[in-house]
Amino acid sequence: MKAVENVAIVGAGNMGSGIAQKSAQEAFNVQMVDREEQYVARGRSIIENFLSEAIERRIFSQAEVDATLNRITGVIGVENTAVDTDLVIEAVFEDFDIKTAVFSTLDEVCGEDTILASNTSSLSVNALAAMNAARSVKTSSPRCRLSIAVMSSAGLSTLLTFSA
Repeated sequence: MKAVENVAIVGAGNMGSGIAQKSAQEAFNVQMVDREEQYVARGRSIIENFLSEAIERRIFSQAEVDATLNRITGVIGVENTAVDTDLVIEAVFEDFDIKTAVFSTLDEVCGEDTILASNTSSLSVNALAAMNAARSVKTSSPRCRLSIAVMSSAGLSTLLTFSA
């Protein structure tokens, strides 16, 4: 199994931006993806404000903040997620149809080895995986088999530990 280096977070709201920030803090290359520029910009602003406060509170140095921000790239449109993304974490709001549409698009644009995960808190990840498998253009097996529970504030949490 290849090490995870490139991560995409779909949804740049409070939770998605927090996951993007924490992923970048942990040295992952991050795509913060949302459907419109204004949402990506808002997510970036949330991260910048949080990190600015962290500098004031001496949690992070300016160099650490700069390095974190430099690892985050804004992407407009799920269809523009990079094909070589290792892990995608979906963090859109809790609507089954929207989540399945996101996964359907990710299935088309991401490589076959991309891990698709959901940060759903109330929907069945098994149902999302089954719907994705039924719509999949690349595989008949469910690609979304991973549910990730991230608590607020994601930027302060231990995000994930990966091991083979």
